[in-house]
Amino acid sequence: MIIPALMYNFSSHSLSSYTPLVLYHSYLLPMVFPAALLTSGFLAKLLFSDAEHMHTAISRERIFWGFVLTIFIIGVGGYKTFREIRGERRIKSIYETKTVSSLLKASDPIYTDPLTGKCLEFFWHYPEKMNVTNFENMKASEIPPKCFVLLDRARLEYLKINVGMWLTKDYGYHTPGFLDHPPQSWKIIWKNRNAILYRTD
Repeated sequence: MIIPALMYNFSSHSLSSYTPLVLYHSYLLPMVFPAALLTSGFLAKLLFSDAEHMHTAISRERIFWGFVLTIFIIGVGGYKTFREIRGERRIKSIYETKTVSSLLKASDPIYTDPLTGKCLEFFWHYPEKMNVTNFENMKASEIPPKCFVLLDRARLEYLKINVGMWLTKDYGYHTPGFLDHPPQSWKIIWKNRNAILYRTD
């Protein structure tokens, strides 16, 4: 259990430079069983220890702290579960690529980030050819007319935070220059809370 904990916190996925791992909840699954086993054993020792060979005051104190830790673990687990359920409801609007994939075709010229491009590829059922371009660090003047631009702030923020992942470089991701101030000539085709689909006319 100690080795995975050290690996996920301090190891690097690159041998040429120190690049910390991009952590996901699924990476912690190998640690769930040993952590649950150690925690349950510790609580059992506190709550169900042999009181006959122990002073009454010490026995009561151990049972008290055993109940406190049990209530604390249940409370933290319940709060975390509640946050996950509520968060899942809130981020449903982030998954806009399914809607966009129904509005556009794989042959349409689209400028977007690489993560959104991979999502579009999935919803298009992995076509043989796509016309999707990564707009990293591009200016509005570099986008030709009669093209589509999909700006997803949630995914752009994700790419900026997760430096060195397989979709970005070691320096992270450089957002396009028109992220905050797109040209007024661009027409909004579709938008939600996190993303906007433009057409350059």
